[in-house]
Amino acid sequence: MRTLVLVLAAAAVAGAAVVSGQSPRGAATLDDVVTEIRALRADLKQSTRAGTEMQLLTSRLSLQEQRIAVLSNQRNDVSSRLAVEKSLR
Repeated sequence: MRTLVLVLAAAAVAGAAVVSGQSPRGAATLDDVVTEIRALRADLKQSTRAGTEMQLLTSRLSLQEQRIAVLSNQRNDVSSRLAVEKSLR
């Protein structure tokens, strides 16, 4: 009888150790997955932000290039007019 009680107690302790050992691993694994998902979301958000900023900067650069081209043409026109005026005098 005493041996049976010891065997049952040992089985209960072993069973409790297995259950308690699995529970933290399961929770840790779930926590790891949640942490990884959060990190992936943060990376995706940063990539999206960087892409948007790149598009904005590209648009600004294009506008600046257009403005420089217009100003360059205006300068060339003024230089041509000035040359014509000098040649007439």
